[in-house]
Amino acid sequence: MPDLTRPPITADRLEETTLNLWHEFLSGFFDGSVKNVRGNSILFPSAQLLFQQAPQPQQNLSIQVVWNRDGRPTRADDEQTERKTYIRSSFQFYLRAKGSNDGSGGPEITIRSLIDKLFLLLSDKELTLPLARKGITHIRPNSPLLLASTDYVMRSVLVRTVLRFDTNMGIAQTIIPGGIASTGVFGAAIVTA
Repeated sequence: MPDLTRPPITADRLEETTLNLWHEFLSGFFDGSVKNVRGNSILFPSAQLLFQQAPQPQQNLSIQVVWNRDGRPTRADDEQTERKTYIRSSFQFYLRAKGSNDGSGGPEITIRSLIDKLFLLLSDKELTLPLARKGITHIRPNSPLLLASTDYVMRSVLVRTVLRFDTNMGIAQTIIPGGIASTGVFGAAIVTA
């Protein structure tokens, strides 16, 4: 996987930069083409990528990423005496395949293949290294959960991470998803629309 071109996570645009990195990473794989992964040619399906509270998917296969911030920011000095902030976060990946299981197994097989490929990517430190270089580190996917739906075969995968970003620049405000006012990295009010 080549390096990502989007900028790294920043304190002043935390949600935007984090979700942009997820989008670039996932779209580099789930585009309907064959990828060389550790010497194996693997066909990745084309999946519509959705983020946060997006409208219902339009394609037959979709991945929706919703961010949940789990912990309070902590600061530390790294080797170069730079100030870094770390936030434990989790991302809920909702995987959907249109259709219902009528015994033929079509969308069920599709969703299982999608889960396998997502786990392959997120469980491999070499494959996720471009994300780590930009600030999404310690990626740990959990087992998928079955979700009930009449229109889709759905699974949910909780992915735990640690977000790392430079705090030397300081910030006035940080926007955190969820619509709740809270305390920012330097004690500034967090305001969401």
